Amino acid sequence: MCIEKTYIDKTLSVKQIQEKHNVPQATASRIKKRGYMVKRTKPINISEEAFDYKEALRAARIIFFIKFRYMASLEFFDDLQQEAILRCFELSGECKNGNKFSFYCRVSENAMYSYLTREHIIGTWANREISFEDNVLGNGIYE
Repeated sequence: MCIEKTYIDKTLSVKQIQEKHNVPQATASRIKKRGYMVKRTKPINISEEAFDYKEALRAARIIFFIKFRYMASLEFFDDLQQEAILRCFELSGECKNGNKFSFYCRVSENAMYSYLTREHIIGTWANREISFEDNVLGNGIYE
């Protein structure tokens, strides 16, 4: 993990710091008092030599047909597969144990799930659509 310390001009107001660095008001006031801001970032470790496209493709297909076939229709197959392979490529340098297929399966599952929730295809109770019948029967969000 990389830690970056950025010094801030103390003449800026809390509102200006908040807008410039996109932080909450409490954080902006602490930054103004300290005079610096600390960012913690983790660099993406991409390794083209370690990436195996065929294994990533195989893992993406297997994960889709085992876990996500019933949640998303086949029209999303290409998008999910592309998202999973791209994420496997981004994290290709993180595989430490040498078993690329199991690593690619875990990465593919997480990438597909995050894509489906980001596109509101699946989600939590908050963004679920409730039919009128469910709401009348007491199964909806307006009880």
